[in-house]
Amino acid sequence: MKMVKTMVDDSRLKNGHGFTLVEMLIVLFIIGALLLVIVPNLTDAGVDAQEKACDANKKLIAAQAENYYLNNGNNYPSDVGELVAEGYLSEPPACPVLAADDGRGTGGSSDHYHINSQGEVTCEHHG
Repeated sequence: MKMVKTMVDDSRLKNGHGFTLVEMLIVLFIIGALLLVIVPNLTDAGVDAQEKACDANKKLIAAQAENYYLNNGNNYPSDVGELVAEGYLSEPPACPVLAADDGRGTGGSSDHYHINSQGEVTCEHHG
């Protein structure tokens, strides 16, 4: 309790003087340094999340393309639309980046992902 009393009795506070310019500059410098560390990490988090969501979509499509391959005479589907038409997917997944650019959040079309003749899935945006 004595510590609180001494802080209140500080002569600067009694006389109405505030913080010095040097003290204010030190605080602003510390806040600026913290922002330099935090802001880039926050912006990268969104990009990382989109890439992980896209990778998850590619894995889902690849797994269903493999099911299609096993059930249809060792032939991979020509595109994602064929997986939807055959009931392997309920709807075509959309790349999160392209879906966000669409403005509707739906991806707009089923051609964001492509399946090659070996069953490998690629994305228009992430490869």
